Amino acid sequence: MKHILLLFILTLSGNVYSQSINPTGSIVEFEISNFGFNTVSGTFEDFQGTIDFDTENLELCNFDVCISTNTVNTSNAKRDAHLLEADYFNAEEYPTICFSSQTVSKSNQKFVATGELTMKGKSKLITIPFEFDGLSFMGSFKIDRTDFNIGPGGGFSIGKNVKVKIRCNVN
Repeated sequence: MKHILLLFILTLSGNVYSQSINPTGSIVEFEISNFGFNTVSGTFEDFQGTIDFDTENLELCNFDVCISTNTVNTSNAKRDAHLLEADYFNAEEYPTICFSSQTVSKSNQKFVATGELTMKGKSKLITIPFEFDGLSFMGSFKIDRTDFNIGPGGGFSIGKNVKVKIRCNVN
């Protein structure tokens, strides 16, 4: 009887299934302007979470993902250490950057996840257009770092807009 009940529940729930992030090949990359003529790029290489995704039942889809801030890597140890300090990511007090979706929809040939991005104790609603090839989610978006109190508020030395690119492989 238990098996029949489980089969019935699975049939009602459609094809939505929870997937874990496979860290192999998964990466978050970012770029930001530096002094208006140089670009600093970097990565976060440790993120975890669950993804509930079904192309036929988008209203049941959900992304709940967090990045470890202490894995920031710009290929400059001194800069990376500074980024972990209170005026940037404040990694000691805020060890993660998290995204939790509220809706998933389809627009043209891409999917769109809308949800809250939380960094350094601040949350903001963002939209992430993405593609899914059956094994990986690939998306990109821009944020204003000052919305999250990351780095100095103004000035010419560091751009305000950060380009973020994500490749998330799933099991």
